[in-house]
Amino acid sequence: PDGSGTLAHIKEHQAYELTLAEHVAVLNPGGAEDRDSDTAKGWIGTTECYTFTEIDGVTELKVEINTLPDWIQMFEEGWPGALKKLKQMCERD
Repeated sequence: PDGSGTLAHIKEHQAYELTLAEHVAVLNPGGAEDRDSDTAKGWIGTTECYTFTEIDGVTELKVEINTLPDWIQMFEEGWPGALKKLKQMCERD
């Protein structure tokens, strides 16, 4: 809501199969890009790869994160809720 977060570029996209994103900046409140702080330098280069595979009519989503150890706990805490929300969005009629 405050415009903070991260900025990523899509490095590879294969529709219905794979999306690979690489983080290139941290967004401060208000949306200002930060590429120079220690936090940003530790975040830049993090990649997220989403692979979609159909198995017996059900889509399986595999998420692979390549990041520094400092960020692992954040992902472990945040992903369950994010993936639940994604599942809800994907299964809407």
